[in-house]
Amino acid sequence: MPYSNIEALRTERNTRLQASDFYMMPDYVGNRNEFEILAVGLYRQELRDFPAKLIAGEDGSYDLTDIDLPTLPVPS
Repeated sequence: MPYSNIEALRTERNTRLQASDFYMMPDYVGNRNEFEILAVGLYRQELRDFPAKLIAGEDGSYDLTDIDLPTLPVPS
């Protein structure tokens, strides 16, 4: 999905983090196997780290045309 600017990317990233918060809650974790919980934890870490992996051009802008954020590894 192309993003118009870095703020739009961060907003989408934050939305996905918030939408996956419940996967880490004790009630949910207790009903899932350890691999699903590990996968969600890694997904959330990838989302948190994602903006830092982007490299700005000489003019300080980012090429966000081919950016894909990680996808949730478990069914919602």
